[in-house]
Amino acid sequence: MANPSNPNDESIIREMTKGALDWSLEKIKLALSKLMHRDLAFIEDRETIDTVRAQRASVEWDFLEQYIRDKKLRILIQLGLTLRRLETQSLDRLEQLRSKIHKKYGTHGLRIAEFIQAGILGTFIGVIIPKEQTPADFIDDIEQLLNDVEKYVVFVKNSDNVQKKSRDILVRLRANMPPTLILCGTRGAREKTEKIAQSVKKGTDDYEVTINEDGIKRIIIFSKKNK
Repeated sequence: MANPSNPNDESIIREMTKGALDWSLEKIKLALSKLMHRDLAFIEDRETIDTVRAQRASVEWDFLEQYIRDKKLRILIQLGLTLRRLETQSLDRLEQLRSKIHKKYGTHGLRIAEFIQAGILGTFIGVIIPKEQTPADFIDDIEQLLNDVEKYVVFVKNSDNVQKKSRDILVRLRANMPPTLILCGTRGAREKTEKIAQSVKKGTDDYEVTINEDGIKRIIIFSKKNK
């Protein structure tokens, strides 16, 4: 139900009242959807909002929602699951949603959503987060992991320079020696991701390399060797 004290609700209600006589049924439905799902109103597309809502019934969200308290992270996880769904449904809606996420939450927020989109959270839970800990500590660790996602994941763009990117990654590996570092490239950036990984692999003997690909994404995992 709309909250009259909420400025966003007031704006939507004024918009509806002012234009209701001239609005199409689709526009009326979108306005009602904004009122019902205020946290998703920034998307401004009813079909995409419905897709986000559908992710709340997924098995993955059913697991994750138990451990995520931060409201912004909860939304970004749902948006990341939606980006993954849109990969096989609509590239136009996918890019539109990425743009909306970036505008609303900035580059860091988009990276969190893309991390969930890539489907690699389980890898980090298994490698980085200690297995024996209290539920409260697990919640703190998984939220910290999401907030520090750019520390562990490199999102490769098609515009990246292979040599420069490889040097930057090697510096990170040698300076911080993280247990896991993941390179992720989508569509046109897949080939460049592999070239960067090959260059990085030549520069270090401290990591084992695993490659996963689903036809859309190429995910290359550098795992620190046990010595």
